[in-house]
Amino acid sequence: MRRKKRFVRCPGCGSKIFATRTVCPGCGRQMTEAVNRKKRKKALLVGTALACVLVVAIILGARYIIKRRTEISLDVHIKADAGIYGVTGSSGFERLSTEQKKKELEGCFKKLKEDDLVDSFEYNEKEQIYEFTYEDGSLGAAALCSFDKQLCAIDKSYMTEESDGSVVIDSTLDIGALGYSYEKAPKAKVFGFYATDELKKWAEKRSEIWERNGMKTELDTKVTAKKLESGLSGADLVILDGHGFGFRKDTALCFGESATKTALGKYSKELRSGQMIELITPEGKFLCVMPGLFRTHYAQGALDKTVIVLGACCSGDTQEPAKAIRELGAKAAVAVNGRIFGSYLAQFEDAFVYSLLCGDTVGDAVDFAKSVYGADDAEWSRTFDGTPDASRKGEKGSVFAVSGADKTLVVLKSIS
Repeated sequence: MRRKKRFVRCPGCGSKIFATRTVCPGCGRQMTEAVNRKKRKKALLVGTALACVLVVAIILGARYIIKRRTEISLDVHIKADAGIYGVTGSSGFERLSTEQKKKELEGCFKKLKEDDLVDSFEYNEKEQIYEFTYEDGSLGAAALCSFDKQLCAIDKSYMTEESDGSVVIDSTLDIGALGYSYEKAPKAKVFGFYATDELKKWAEKRSEIWERNGMKTELDTKVTAKKLESGLSGADLVILDGHGFGFRKDTALCFGESATKTALGKYSKELRSGQMIELITPEGKFLCVMPGLFRTHYAQGALDKTVIVLGACCSGDTQEPAKAIRELGAKAAVAVNGRIFGSYLAQFEDAFVYSLLCGDTVGDAVDFAKSVYGADDAEWSRTFDGTPDASRKGEKGSVFAVSGADKTLVVLKSIS
């Protein structure tokens, strides 16, 4: 196809001439249209290129800002963790006095701050941990001591009082000489962080006892935050047996998930948003969940048919954990005040569940467990031989019903 030629008018004489002409044949006027056209075309190309560069820069900048605000800096975490664990995990650290440990960690945090790896840090006297903020805004804690294996662990089975003064609860429920059955067979999920194989075996034995008494029980001893994001649903009873500690006027729950490089990447957004924190102790680096994790992953009313037991130290010391559970509509919630001996807590849970399966309310089950084992772990340690002296931790640990004390786990029906 023949290309159509473009014409312009001479501003001097008005003659119609080709646009490519540089001189008007009518009046001899110098024409600049061709030159201007070339300049305009070049300017248009340059402007388009600059606009594209600007758009790409804006997109990349926005992505960087979003990532900075929603994800952790893996490099910062790895370098900071290496520095902190280089102190807490060093040989002889646990043998140092409290003041010496504080001095060592204080120096470490100052160095990390100078290196722009840590933004701020503060010592929590009650918990004996350093609460700190990574340079990327995520949160962490460094503990002076390892987890106490006597706290939030389990080592004994069902108990009732015997003639010799010992207490053993039978593995078969006393519900009117088996004159009743459950209207609906209950289902339980137990998430547990157990320090030794012996404790893990005991937890498996306890699950078998509950199974024999008609409650389908799932035991998970390899708990991850991902499982907690959906695992609380679909059960009538959920028990969260882990370690707990106060952190920034809240409570952090630890179930033993290691803070590996892979895990840090997987939970980047949860760590950056404060739904999770890192905990560095002399025995290793762990990931801990905060109440915000449950609020984020469960809708209101999601747990309306569930009794929740927060079997972790300090889970009842602040409002947040139990408050988060209540906001999700849990039928009832039970939590722990203070640091508590795991053996007492485990036995308390045994008696508590035994009572629930007999048709008692949550409040009655709490009272029953206390009548068997004592109102707190101090009373328990004085009553039963071979148990640790509660005075060494300087506080009493107790269990209480946070909400739903009038609710029951099961409904019994007569089969006689």
